Amino acid sequence: MPPKSRSAALLLILVGELSWLSVRFDAASVGAHAGWTARLMNYAPLVPRVAIAIAVAWLILAGPRLKRLGHDFLNACRRHTRWWQWLLCHLAAFGTLAFSSYMVFERPSPHVSTRDLQVALWWILVITSLVSWLAAVAPAGFWWSVIQTERRTLFAAAIVGMAACQAGQWAQALWGPLSDPTLALLEKILGGVVDRVISLRAARVIGTQTFAVKISPQCSGYEGLGLICVLLGAFLTSFHRRLRFPQAWLLWPLGVLAIWLLNVARISALVLLGIEYSPRLCVGGFHSQLGWLFFNVAALGMMATALRLRFFARPDRLNPMSRPNDVAG
Repeated sequence: MPPKSRSAALLLILVGELSWLSVRFDAASVGAHAGWTARLMNYAPLVPRVAIAIAVAWLILAGPRLKRLGHDFLNACRRHTRWWQWLLCHLAAFGTLAFSSYMVFERPSPHVSTRDLQVALWWILVITSLVSWLAAVAPAGFWWSVIQTERRTLFAAAIVGMAACQAGQWAQALWGPLSDPTLALLEKILGGVVDRVISLRAARVIGTQTFAVKISPQCSGYEGLGLICVLLGAFLTSFHRRLRFPQAWLLWPLGVLAIWLLNVARISALVLLGIEYSPRLCVGGFHSQLGWLFFNVAALGMMATALRLRFFARPDRLNPMSRPNDVAG
């Protein structure tokens, strides 16, 4: 299999696994129990969010070097002849993780010590699955060289990624005062597809007589607004030599508007899924990591588009990936 196709397939496998776990299981059901390892499960949903945000922040900060890094990555993949063995290890680890998730989230032991052991094993399997997936994507030597050459950028990306997650948490507070415009647009969208839409704006409830959802701040998707503000700040800093100011400042309000509209589309799709197909999938979708991943990918897409528009990018720098880096590695 060609390296590009193989990498894309492996990425889809990882996204599918993460989505399935986050839709199928609820970490809060374990965090409510006693035991220090069980209480750690309260932070389980934050781990993939932080990891995704850091990865996206690194792509932004290392953007001017991505062409060279991509060339090195493909060369390493071509020499990686044992990738399929690591893929089998990953699939075995994930299969064990799926069974462990069932035991931890749906059949927890009544004994605190046993439950703590189950959760500790669950975390070990998570790490094993991730490491084996990385080993299937590229050899360990490549990852080590990236860590060595990109250590300063990785450190900066960690700060930006965690700041984006924190800003996302703060932005959830906007759901209360700003929920009316979102619900108003949802009413129009759903009204064009289904009959007799029920909308209780004060209670943040929307749906039909057969199925309705109450949207809490944690499920509102407003965290995407905080995310885009932080990531755009990193983008404007990293690519300031390639952008045209003051036009580039418009990316902030445009990015916030785009994320808000995409979030409305996300909620509409989930509610329609619950009405027409599966209420359980709808509810699980609100709690899944797909929304967070969607917002991060959308943010990258907006920034890549801005670098190709003459209104935002300097005419002599419309192909940023072929030029030297503005940020030290």
